[in-house]
Amino acid sequence: MVDPDRPTELLSEHLRWYIEDADEEQAAEDPEAKLVVDKLIRATTSSLEGFAPSEMTELLTFWQHHAASWRWAVDDFYTRESVRSIGDIVRRFLRLTPVLVGRIPSPEVSVYLREATRCFLHGFFQASVALSRTALEAGINELLLRRLGTVPRADLIDKLTQLERFHILDREATNAAHEVRKAGGAVLHKSPAAESVAFDTLVRARRVLTKIYEPE
Repeated sequence: MVDPDRPTELLSEHLRWYIEDADEEQAAEDPEAKLVVDKLIRATTSSLEGFAPSEMTELLTFWQHHAASWRWAVDDFYTRESVRSIGDIVRRFLRLTPVLVGRIPSPEVSVYLREATRCFLHGFFQASVALSRTALEAGINELLLRRLGTVPRADLIDKLTQLERFHILDREATNAAHEVRKAGGAVLHKSPAAESVAFDTLVRARRVLTKIYEPE
């Protein structure tokens, strides 16, 4: 029987070992060729994910003329990247706690929160922070509509002020919401977020959303 507490029994470890064994065999045949091909694949995928210097045109054209090889190379690259990231995804996931609610949020709020969580798990911390803020504000809009009958055309600060003034959200929840708001603003206007910031922001957003959707 598989023991899940033993790292050697993890499926991700078996996949990683399989890839390492295959790499050793390939490197033994022609180590220089493997290094060159790996470098070309990394350079091309990186250029397509973001900005690329004009010099990449020649390399991109090469791959376009070898479509079957390019498809294999992309599959190989992202398979390896996915296997390498599994350990961190699992580690981050195990830090989460469920968001238990008494009423079901709208599909909009649910999608934003799920995507914020997924981005955090996969290491896209800026996106996670931004989506955490979006999920929070969408939930706050629903709360305002439910309790006050309208959603004011105001920024998030004013919305939170109203919720606290009418005792719809307590001080602890509004303080947490303000932290989410500020983290979202920092990501959009100042600097990228570290994993710790993304985690704290996601946890605060989930905590406030739990409060918003608790039974009345």
